Amino acid sequence: MFQENHKWRLSTVLKFLAVLVPIILYLLSLTGKSLEYVIVSRSELIAEEFPIKDLELKIKGESVNKVILHTFRIRNSGSQPIKKDDFERPISINVPDDTKIYLARLNKKLPENLTPKYKLNNNKLLIEPLLLNSDDEFEMELFSSSNAYPTIDTRIVGISKIQKKFEHIEGSTVRSIMLVLGFLLMIIYSKFAAAAFSNNLYSYSSNLSIRLGNVILALVCAISSIIFIRIGKDIGGKPILFFFLILIPVLLGVFWTWKEEKYNKKMQPIADAPADS
Repeated sequence: MFQENHKWRLSTVLKFLAVLVPIILYLLSLTGKSLEYVIVSRSELIAEEFPIKDLELKIKGESVNKVILHTFRIRNSGSQPIKKDDFERPISINVPDDTKIYLARLNKKLPENLTPKYKLNNNKLLIEPLLLNSDDEFEMELFSSSNAYPTIDTRIVGISKIQKKFEHIEGSTVRSIMLVLGFLLMIIYSKFAAAAFSNNLYSYSSNLSIRLGNVILALVCAISSIIFIRIGKDIGGKPILFFFLILIPVLLGVFWTWKEEKYNKKMQPIADAPADS
């Protein structure tokens, strides 16, 4: 009896955590205003230390012997729009004073009707204030003489600090954590979803309200799983991997339920056996 009560308490705690954890993480993700500046890449197109013989490169009529290509992305990572009037001054992308930005161009934008306006001023790229709805973003390329990563400067109402990230570091770390967390939680969700519709779970109680509660729990787990699927699906160009990422934890959760049912059926005759006189 003590073992069964212990199992029931542990199962209740796991169910509670399975529902509570994704809700907390989802609420934490609902930030207000937030602007994200992501360093995508840096490539050396022409190296001053290793010049190419008989090659002369001019940009806007100016001879250059060193060109570094910087790619960056600006994104509204919050849940609220950033309006044009929220900017106190333009967005300034800067390289060191002893270097120069030769060219700048818009590479990508989302949505398509987003129209960033910008101009160059020696070592600065000035982007005019613009409306950025939640998840709006644009990516730009800078051709510069600077090896240093460009910095960003602006002031926006409701944003105390701009989030600066390096895509090749931040993106892979966050993606890995979310995929591992999502994988483990999907096992738990699948286990409870399978158990909610099994005779074993119904055998815990004949109370209709408890049965209904278990079914509602399974539905909540399913909805929570969708949230993590949405977060974890950032595996660009690999739908097969994404499919197995969902399939494997679901099968593990169902297998967990099946093993638990098998164990309970095995223990049932022992629990019901009459005591020796």
